[in-house]
Parts: sequence; C-alpha cells; structure tokens
Amino acid sequence: MFIGAEDLNAQIRGNVPGAELLPFIEAACDAVVQACGPIEEYDITERVRTGSGVGVLRYPAQSVTSGATLLDGPAGLVEGVSGDVTYKVGYATPPGWAKTAAVIIAEHLWQTRRGAGAAGRRAVDMSPVAGIGYLVPNQAAALMQPHLLPARP
Repeated sequence: MFIGAEDLNAQIRGNVPGAELLPFIEAACDAVVQACGPIEEYDITERVRTGSGVGVLRYPAQSVTSGATLLDGPAGLVEGVSGDVTYKVGYATPPGWAKTAAVIIAEHLWQTRRGAGAAGRRAVDMSPVAGIGYLVPNQAAALMQPHLLPARP
C-alpha cells in the first residue's frame, strides 16, 4: 500500500485507528493499481510471446533484468525474448497523483460506508473508469486518466 492511515486521517480530518481504515486504504490502492499499473517498485516475471521478435509486457517497465532487451519502457516493448522476462515495475517513490487519487477514493469509501443516509456524507461526482466502474470519484479519475494502462494484447 502506498498510502497509510495518517494520509486518510488527514483527508477526513479524523483520528480513526489505522486498523479501522485499512480495508478502505487497501481497496483504494488496489483501484489505482488496477487502472494504472504497479505504483510501488518491485520485480515481476512473466512469459512473453513474440510475433515478429518484439514482445509486449503486461506493464510499463523501468528496466529489464533478464530474458529480453528493453526497447521502450513506457510502452512495455522488448525484443530478443528468451522465455520468461524479469523486469522492474512501479516507481522508486510513489508519485503524488497516485497517492492523492488513492486518498480521494479511500475518503469516498469511508464516507459512504454506512450507505446513502450516512450523516455528513457529501455529494461526489462519479464517472465510470474502465475496469472499475463507478468506484472512483471524478477528482481521482482525472488524476489517474493520463496514467491509465493501455489495452494490451
């Protein structure tokens, strides 16, 4: 998770125990990752198929550790694939747009946890985000939009 209880408490102006906020934080971080790819930095290994000698990775890559040569990191293009490809994804430091989007989503989930009649609930504009539906408030969707994963074969 790339946000914590302190981030969400600052947003909701509360002092809620972290254990109580954890499910909302996890769901919000998962929504950002589902739409935009890995945020936290780690290595991933996947089997890559090549048609004309060029393969497409599932996620944008910072670098390739083994199994191929990186052609275009943001596009996830590799060549010279020899079976499985291990590459680095995510960011060394989670970017502000991702953290802010996750906090907005977590706040929305927290505020609406008791249903439509919850006291103190504020109106939030919602637009569908591909693969996520109406979970993401417009503010968060706008932050994530330039970073959405492209459709991969």
